Amino acid sequence: MRKDLKTKVTLVKHGSYSSESKYDITQHKYGCADCEEVPQGYAELLEIKNPPAGREGAVIHICIDGAGSRIFAFRTIAEARAAWELKCHELLKKDINFKGVKGFAKSIKYTRKEPWFYQN
Repeated sequence: MRKDLKTKVTLVKHGSYSSESKYDITQHKYGCADCEEVPQGYAELLEIKNPPAGREGAVIHICIDGAGSRIFAFRTIAEARAAWELKCHELLKKDINFKGVKGFAKSIKYTRKEPWFYQN
C-alpha cells in the first residue's frame, strides 16, 4: 500500500494488481483463491480512515470473477477483524453472509462497478 502525498491517492495492492482510492485506506488482511480454484477472486479487510458521512470505515471487500464484488460493513475495525477470523475459510463462497455476526452493519453488492472507496 502506498500513499501519494501530492495527489492524495492511496494505492491498495491486490496480488499482482492494485486499485486507487481518494480515501486513506489500510489493508489489514488479504486473501485470494489459488490459481486452479473456482471461483477466482480475492478478499480484503480494509480500514477506511476518512469515509464519507453515512459510510462505515471498517469493511470486508470480496471480489469474485464473474460475480462482481460485495462489501460487508462493520461498526469497528476490531469487529470486522473478528468476523474475518470467524469466516476466513468461507470468504470466497458466493453465498457468504455475516448477518448475526457482532458489529455487522450492512452488505452492498456491486456487479459492474467498483465499490465506493475505489471510485475516484
